[in-house]
Amino acid sequence: MALRGRGAAFNSALKLDLVKWLLCIAVLVAPLRAYRVTEVAGFNLSLFRLAWLMAMLAFSLRWLRQGRATIPLGVGRLVVPVWFMIIALLVSLGLSPDITIGDTISRFGIRLFGFLFIILFSILALSNKTYIRFMTRTFVFSALLPVLVGIYQWFMYQSTGSISALPMARYSVITDASAKGLVVLYGPMRLPRITSTFLEPNYFGSYLALVILIALSWLLYGGLGSRQVVSKILSWTFLGLLLAVFLSTFSLSAMFGFGLGLGTLAWCTLKYRRLLRRLVMGLVALLLLLVVQQQVSINTGGPPLIEMVSQRVRLRWESAPDLFGRERFFIEAFEEFAKNPLVGGGAGVLVRLTSGRLSSAHNTFLTIMSEQGLLGLVPMITFFVLVAISLYRRNRIYLLHGDRAMAGLSAGLLAAMVAALGAAQFYDALYSYDASWVLMAIAAACAALPLRKTECTSPRGRTRSAKE
Repeated sequence: MALRGRGAAFNSALKLDLVKWLLCIAVLVAPLRAYRVTEVAGFNLSLFRLAWLMAMLAFSLRWLRQGRATIPLGVGRLVVPVWFMIIALLVSLGLSPDITIGDTISRFGIRLFGFLFIILFSILALSNKTYIRFMTRTFVFSALLPVLVGIYQWFMYQSTGSISALPMARYSVITDASAKGLVVLYGPMRLPRITSTFLEPNYFGSYLALVILIALSWLLYGGLGSRQVVSKILSWTFLGLLLAVFLSTFSLSAMFGFGLGLGTLAWCTLKYRRLLRRLVMGLVALLLLLVVQQQVSINTGGPPLIEMVSQRVRLRWESAPDLFGRERFFIEAFEEFAKNPLVGGGAGVLVRLTSGRLSSAHNTFLTIMSEQGLLGLVPMITFFVLVAISLYRRNRIYLLHGDRAMAGLSAGLLAAMVAALGAAQFYDALYSYDASWVLMAIAAACAALPLRKTECTSPRGRTRSAKE
């Protein structure tokens, strides 16, 4: 009997690890947007999507072997708006003027099977702190390869004036080294915008903003011990490198979102003087690292990064009167919404704005509003508001109970989610790449974590020490 008990425990741990490591692989390869295995009906089956499907299958098999479905308490408030979002998506497909035009079908698949189903699965599967901590740290670590590729692209372009192909280009969606998706040259100054493995500088910039905010929050809340001096130096140096590569994308939408994320992180630390001091000192340290990196670049014949960013802002600001070239997209979105406020004009209704290529208002919320009306917009906003409130509340609870790791991760996930939503106001990218799905999935899972009874009450004697 003892042997059977030990065997059952080992098998249970093995199944748990199988789901955990499949999810780990999926998160690690999520930034490799340039690579794919195959394509089904316009839906790109990337390495991330295949690994995530395998994790979902393993998790479902574990449920079946248990003979019962264990649903964490408190997830209903997040699951309900997601189901309404799915219903609105299905209705919009039925109302579509022409589902065969542009990317209507592929966008439907991305939103349904990519974004919404992944969120539902994550709320159920990532139902403990161990999973949340592991997946969030894996998400930060996944930035290593894209950053190295981005640095390689930058130096190759600055030293040779030519654009090098991606590593293992034969497995990527772009094999031509001169293709636009590798490095985008912008404006009369021909500013090189790094795309790395994302094929698009705005996607890459938004992703780096998420990683920087989560890593910064983790370090601020004491993710490393006081004696881990070398690890702290390496972590802050890598964070400074991330910031330099982030600025090299010259993505103003990502920078706007990053600013909102920093504001959210500051809001989470306002009541705690020690954390606020760490945040200010951390930002000063990052700026000093950025100045050092720029000086090294100039001394080695490279461009002044900060000056190039200011040029990019100045060039873009000249188009501010027409909402940075997005005025007609915003107007069309509101006009389509006005025609049918309840359910919108259907999937693909804005495709004419891009000569039949894609249906987008250059704003995720306006795109949903025009295609799905209030039926899709209201549950979408409700979902993000509920996640934000829950993450903020958990940040406070974990901090008061001395769980600095979870307090830092919940604040970082909240700041990153706000950054993603901010970037989506000027670039319709929220549903468009795998790394965004992962961030929203982990944030929703963290927001749905059940709280212990001891965490539902404020401990005495902890409030003062937390604010010091």
